[in-house]
Amino acid sequence: MQCNVTNEIDCFEGEMIHIFLNLFSNAHEHFEQLKIADRKIKIKTTNIDNGVEVLFCDNGGGIPKDILDKVFSAYFTTKGSGLGTGLGLYMSKKILNEHHNSDISVSNDEHGACFRLDIKSV
Repeated sequence: MQCNVTNEIDCFEGEMIHIFLNLFSNAHEHFEQLKIADRKIKIKTTNIDNGVEVLFCDNGGGIPKDILDKVFSAYFTTKGSGLGTGLGLYMSKKILNEHHNSDISVSNDEHGACFRLDIKSV
């Protein structure tokens, strides 16, 4: 984990905990589903104007390109029937957009999925 942030932000702590727990939970479930033995999550923080950028990347192989633009949609899930609500990433984006004037996006790198959170002070 690399932390080089000097910016301080005011945020709703419980909501940030919810967002990060959701990202950890999704990565863990993906690791389990694909039986990945050497599991890694890399978190990198960087100062941005009026806030902090957090990169949350895993080595789970990434998200299929055909669904990459759907992962923040309400009720979209890749889990089997009855196993997921499809609300975790949707709510994370909604919380960041509406309560923090911030955003979350996702892309794939050479190892897996990489979520970028641009968190601004409330």
